[in-house]
Amino acid sequence: MSALTIDDYTKVLKYYEKNIPTDKNKLKQDAENIIAQKLCNCIKNINRKYTEEPKSIGICKNSVLKKKNLSIYKFKCAKKKAYLIGKTRTNKIFKNGVIPSKKTRKRK
Repeated sequence: MSALTIDDYTKVLKYYEKNIPTDKNKLKQDAENIIAQKLCNCIKNINRKYTEEPKSIGICKNSVLKKKNLSIYKFKCAKKKAYLIGKTRTNKIFKNGVIPSKKTRKRK
């Protein structure tokens, strides 16, 4: 897993048609807030259909994060929607690298 680059954060803001700030910290914060907002809103909407919250969390993590090759450590949706940093981590959102397939030689 690797940290998101500034280009990744700008792609997120362009996708959701938001203004792109010139300050790097503000750019990073805005993109993380948008993704956190989408995740928490998805959980609330699906939680109406399913009574069990873990099901709605799994569905939303798959649609909001995994399909975009992103992963997180923890998040909270109670008061302020945000991602949390783990003890050994420095970033909130990580990019999952695509693992290349190991091709073997064919026998003749």
